[in-house]
Amino acid sequence: MVVSRARDASEFLLPAVTGAVAALDLEPEDEAMVKIARHYARVIDQAPASKEAYCARWILPELVKVLAELGASPAARVRMKGGKPVELDSPIRKLKSISL
Repeated sequence: MVVSRARDASEFLLPAVTGAVAALDLEPEDEAMVKIARHYARVIDQAPASKEAYCARWILPELVKVLAELGASPAARVRMKGGKPVELDSPIRKLKSISL
């Protein structure tokens, strides 16, 4: 028997995806990508607890890609404006730069 835990409404992705997409300046030809994003969010939201890890590993990255294609990520917005994303120093890069 699979027991699923009750989730708080704030954990669901579909409302967040819908809101993010609504805030974008999209063209009618973007509708297919919007539907794909909503579908991925719905699949993740409706997944039973036993499939949460699967969704996080395989479906969530696909949702992120679709949202980035639509311009719903900070890096995508910078690219769309013709700029270069800011590269943050990684902890390893910082350690490599330390001269002993």
